[in-house]
Amino acid sequence: MRVNCSTAGVFFLAALLFLWLLHGAWHWLYLGPPGLTQLLAWQVWLFCATIALMVTGAGALACRSFLRGGAIVNITGLRYEEMWNTALFFSGYGVWEWFPSEGRLKCSIMWRQMQGLSDDISESEVLRDWLERIHPDDINIMQARVQEIIEGGGDVFESEYRVRNAATSEYMWVLDKGRVLRRGSDGQALHIVGINTDISRRKTIEEELRKAKENLAEAQQVAHVGSWEWDLNTDQVTWSDELFRLFGYDPGEVANGSVNTPSIYDPGYWDPNDWYKLQMAVAGAMADGEEYELDLRVHRSDAKPCYVFVRLKPIHDENGAIAKLVGVVMDITARKEMEQKLKEINLTLEQRIEEEMAKRTRHQELFVQQSKMAAMGDMIGVIAHQWSQPLNAIGLQAQFMMYDFESHDKAYFQDASDTIMRQVEFMTQTLKSFRDFFKPTREKTVFHVGKAIEIIVDLFGVQFTKHNIHITIDAGGVDYASLHVLGLPNEFKQVVLNMLLNARDAILDFIKQHGDSDGEHFIRVVFEEEAGVIRIRILDTGGGIPAEIKDQIFDYYFSTKGSAGTGIGLYISRIIIEQNMGGRILVSNWERGAEFTLQLCRAEPATGQEETLPDFH
Repeated sequence: MRVNCSTAGVFFLAALLFLWLLHGAWHWLYLGPPGLTQLLAWQVWLFCATIALMVTGAGALACRSFLRGGAIVNITGLRYEEMWNTALFFSGYGVWEWFPSEGRLKCSIMWRQMQGLSDDISESEVLRDWLERIHPDDINIMQARVQEIIEGGGDVFESEYRVRNAATSEYMWVLDKGRVLRRGSDGQALHIVGINTDISRRKTIEEELRKAKENLAEAQQVAHVGSWEWDLNTDQVTWSDELFRLFGYDPGEVANGSVNTPSIYDPGYWDPNDWYKLQMAVAGAMADGEEYELDLRVHRSDAKPCYVFVRLKPIHDENGAIAKLVGVVMDITARKEMEQKLKEINLTLEQRIEEEMAKRTRHQELFVQQSKMAAMGDMIGVIAHQWSQPLNAIGLQAQFMMYDFESHDKAYFQDASDTIMRQVEFMTQTLKSFRDFFKPTREKTVFHVGKAIEIIVDLFGVQFTKHNIHITIDAGGVDYASLHVLGLPNEFKQVVLNMLLNARDAILDFIKQHGDSDGEHFIRVVFEEEAGVIRIRILDTGGGIPAEIKDQIFDYYFSTKGSAGTGIGLYISRIIIEQNMGGRILVSNWERGAEFTLQLCRAEPATGQEETLPDFH
């Protein structure tokens, strides 16, 4: 077995250790505790010697194995290079050595693979090839930086640039770090070493992050929402650009240092009446760790009024303690202004409604009055007709009484007086009926629609019969006594009269245009009832309503009579029936003319309520 110097030295040291342990055991035996027998002492010494021998041998073998393991002493150059290349491969670094004065660039295998170079390219060609593959936007910067390093502009450098992969022709981002190891007497770099790292993925992530930040900033600007972060450990506050704008600052002024970065917790930026709200919210968030939301008023640098919605949220560290507060600030000035206007509107809404209702009531009363005045001419004719016969009778009786005055016939005078009184009573009742017709009904009451229509026919029938137009009432299919509704009796009569007069005018126009060849002309009023709804159908023989104006006849001031019509009759009729009495007015055409239908809910009359038809005959 071959033993070198290192091995001999190890065994020499082991022998010395063994002798020292043996000497210590012998000394202990003679100076040991009293009462130790000689036999027992020799047994103990033998045991200690054995232990010392074992410890010494084990130490010697361990040292010899370490020195002969090859990990430190016997590593060959080839094994060293393999380990170095393996370490570089897993680290992702490509190593290079550059000798500027010789024009050589020595590269590791990893560097060549990263750059996409083949193994057969020479060291003198690598440098020229590398410069040709640098991105056109980066080449000037890199050449200037390289020249600066060579001429003494620092011994350590770091650069990021784009270089085209020789194999794939795609550009990649590279991080280049280097150091000058040796310079010449003139200061020129002679030996430079460095590493390359592919940072394309990092650059991609940084670009995506940059775009995300830009998109966030644009979204915040569009939505008028800013964000902030307050580090409680360092008291550092970070604001987004839009938050600076919300507070009236230009982000560029803060970036160049002309304006100090404001603090979200600075009372100078908040309305004094709202500052305590923010204090309470911050204190609450730090105490219970919950989110808080509140509306505040901001003191902008340009003094413009501004309302913001603030949401703050505490962020905990790994120990559960609150490390920072983050939040958003949204401009709600427009919303607050609208809320204020709405509040003002609500405060005056009731008054405005009352004023509008009073205005509408006055307009309706005016329209009704205008409608009644429009029919005044017809009514005067009716009154003249109604009174002509009684006045003639009274005149004749007065003349006869004068001629027979001398006869002193008491029975005759009594009969004449009774005749005069009956005529006067008839005229008085006529005046009362017309007076009631013109008087508006102030309160709704239950009335009989059939009897109301009969009163209209009796009062104004002469206006139809003198044109040979007959009005008929057909209630054969219903219980006539039950035709009660809740509403305005006089206004209802006005509606019916208006429709009857319109029907009369339509019939007269039809006769004027087409002659009287169609035979008898009439107006028929038909009563129907179904499921508690009373329908009053008014049919005429006036030829019907043209389809093109059928949807306009209820419009305000629309008339088919030209200058002879007011255009308010049907308009007022719809208001009375639909708004005041809760019914409906429908219009259609039948075979010979138009048909208007009034729909009203039937009502029960009050106990003991009866209506009688006055006797005009």
